[in-house]
Amino acid sequence: MLTSTFIHIDGIGKKAEKSIWDSDVFTWSEFLEKHDQVKLGIRKKEKIVGYIKESLSRIQAEDYA
Repeated sequence: MLTSTFIHIDGIGKKAEKSIWDSDVFTWSEFLEKHDQVKLGIRKKEKIVGYIKESLSRIQAEDYA
């Protein structure tokens, strides 16, 4: 499912995504709720939150480009 990957976010690779999953965070919604427990730097987490919010808003608007 698209909402279970973080690779589409600029600067997020396999290692960062694995770190997110290793923190028992598997979806965008879970990241928004539990990003404080993810073992990544604060700037990277803030960037991810921004991208997730933008991605969710585009999905809601049916903007899949």
